[in-house]
Amino acid sequence: MGTTRRLQPSTIGRGAEWQAGQQNPQAESLCQEAKKAAEENSLGIAIPLYQKAIKAGSAGGLSQLAVLLNKTGRASDALTLLDTRMQQGDERAAWIAINLLNGSGKLDEALSWYERIAEMGNPRALTRAACRLAFAGRTNEALTWYERAFTSGHTDASWGAAHFLSRKGRLKEAASWHARRATTGDADGFLEAADLLESIEPESALEQCQHAAAMGHPAALPSAIRLLRKMGRQLEADLLQKLGWEPDGSIAKPWDAPAPAHSGAK
Repeated sequence: MGTTRRLQPSTIGRGAEWQAGQQNPQAESLCQEAKKAAEENSLGIAIPLYQKAIKAGSAGGLSQLAVLLNKTGRASDALTLLDTRMQQGDERAAWIAINLLNGSGKLDEALSWYERIAEMGNPRALTRAACRLAFAGRTNEALTWYERAFTSGHTDASWGAAHFLSRKGRLKEAASWHARRATTGDADGFLEAADLLESIEPESALEQCQHAAAMGHPAALPSAIRLLRKMGRQLEADLLQKLGWEPDGSIAKPWDAPAPAHSGAK
């Protein structure tokens, strides 16, 4: 009945880096020289070249240098570099640090970087942290971070929490997360909640359809009709299909128009 949403992964866009480099030929040239030196294991040449490329405005140079430092046993230097950049307001540096830490299995360290991104005004980072915790099997912590993300303004966190809980068979809790998103103005949430409740609490599923209808969702009425038929309530389904809902959420009743009044002949 509802729609499906997917959260976008928090990765560094290579396309964006390429475009930025193309916009700054000097930075791109320095990056290429640095990359070539790194491939030849000439770190004493590669690292200063990357640093120059970054100062020249290279987007890709920062991530490439951080990865190089990390691979050559200088992870702390990489994180120091990224920390400095983040303190200068570069959120991208934090995402690079997160990728490095997660890639090394250091989720607990990565969590502090997610926090810092959120403090910079991007609550999506809290949702991404929750996803990582969920994937790691840290259920209670994941739900706490989803809650923080949602209350901080990233309403798509509710979809992530609902998906996570539904996969664990906790359908009623998952449905409540979808319904919470609907209260922020997204009527799809009510229908997604109805989808989950249909097999365990069909009456509650009907209520979710009614809520969606009250918000003007075009799929709410056909969804409720289908659900009623599945429940074996054919008469109600027929009436709903013909007459719709009353403002109070009940199925409208058929009514007879009064006979026209006839005046007597004078």
